[in-house]
Amino acid sequence: MIEKIGVDISENSRFVDMINDEKHYRKILSQTEMNVFKGFLHEKRKLEYLASRFSAKEALFKAYNKEFNFTEVSILNHEDGSPYIEADFLENYVVHISISHEKAYSIAFVILER
Repeated sequence: MIEKIGVDISENSRFVDMINDEKHYRKILSQTEMNVFKGFLHEKRKLEYLASRFSAKEALFKAYNKEFNFTEVSILNHEDGSPYIEADFLENYVVHISISHEKAYSIAFVILER
C-alpha cells in the first residue's frame, strides 16, 4: 500500500559553483555517491548528477516527513540505469524512485510503500 509520496525539481544551474567545491557537494552526497561523482569526466554530467541527487533527497524528505542527513542516503543505479535508494532508516518501507533530466532541470519522484 502506498503510504507517502514526494517530488522535487531543481534547476541544474543552482549547482554550477558546487561541482568543483568538495566542501559544498560533501553536504549533499554520501561517500558512495562521491565516488561515482568524482568518476565523471564532463561537467554537464556532474551537474546533472548533483542536481538529481539533491532533488531525490528532497523528494524523499517530503515523502518521509522526518529530518535526516543527506549523507545518510545514497541514490545509486542498478546495472540497467534505474535508480534506487539505500538508507538504513527506510528498512520498513519499499521505496520507489524515478529521476529525470530535461535540459536545465532535474526532477525526482519518491513513493514509500508498506
